[in-house]
Amino acid sequence: MFLEHGCDYTVIKSFQNGFAQHILYTWEVTHNNLVFVDKISQSSKFVNKTVREWISNLDNAHREQFFDALYSIMKTSEIESFTEFEKSWFNAVGRLLKSLGSIDEPTKNLIGNALGELFNAGKKNLDTLFPQKKEKPPKELLP
Repeated sequence: MFLEHGCDYTVIKSFQNGFAQHILYTWEVTHNNLVFVDKISQSSKFVNKTVREWISNLDNAHREQFFDALYSIMKTSEIESFTEFEKSWFNAVGRLLKSLGSIDEPTKNLIGNALGELFNAGKKNLDTLFPQKKEKPPKELLP
């Protein structure tokens, strides 16, 4: 979904949540097939819409600098995977913050601005996470 190839996608049921649901070994199977779901969750819709909007608002240079800096921070903090981050996020956040202390000020500003834009996109898309139910018209207006 994130790479926007313009084609349909198929959602496979997983017994995990978050990033861990993308690990092949967490996918549910039947005797001879994968178990598919008809639609994605509201939280998946929210994350997809927010990240797409956020990335589209970063120009190519800032996008590249941000992800290079993020990779460098992850490498320095010795976090090997998103799964590891999810399993022990408290320790991982501590290592990430320690790694942030070792980067230069312009890169810190770039990361701060990019994460601020991500937060703003998330705030703007909260309606995706909590859709309003359509109200039924009063009975006297129904035919």
